Amino acid sequence: MSGLYGADQFYDQIIHAYENGMEGGLSTGYQELDALYTIGTGQITIITGIPGAGKSELLDQLMVNLASQHDWRFAVCSFENEPRIHIPKLMSKKLRKNFWTQQVSREELDDAFGWVRQHFSFLYHADGTLSSMDSILESLQVAVMRYGIRGWIIDPYNFILRA
Repeated sequence: MSGLYGADQFYDQIIHAYENGMEGGLSTGYQELDALYTIGTGQITIITGIPGAGKSELLDQLMVNLASQHDWRFAVCSFENEPRIHIPKLMSKKLRKNFWTQQVSREELDDAFGWVRQHFSFLYHADGTLSSMDSILESLQVAVMRYGIRGWIIDPYNFILRA
């Protein structure tokens, strides 16, 4: 029967883990966090917390780190940060300078924007239509084929239209 396995079929994998430990994922860019959590393909991570705790900022920094260190591309579905606000935030994290306080030269701005353009695509409904999980997943499938995304963000999840 498809999908049904006995424990003995995993013995070699168990021995490999015993002898070598569990394989870690990619670095978050923070050594202290890597001791607790690494990032891998095929996994889902849910970050929860009280409003204003910095969840979105952490997600943005993790995306910037993965894009910088491993050339990952992301699709971002951010209901609270429309692209004209979100893109400068990502640029600031990449540059390690504050876009909003004019600490960024025009050359730096153009370079950082080009980097964001290469690594990020945005799911955005300028017409105000609500997103369903089905419409988001459909857009993500296109983003995988068109842009080669390796990760995606839905922030926050509670903004998705439920049927």
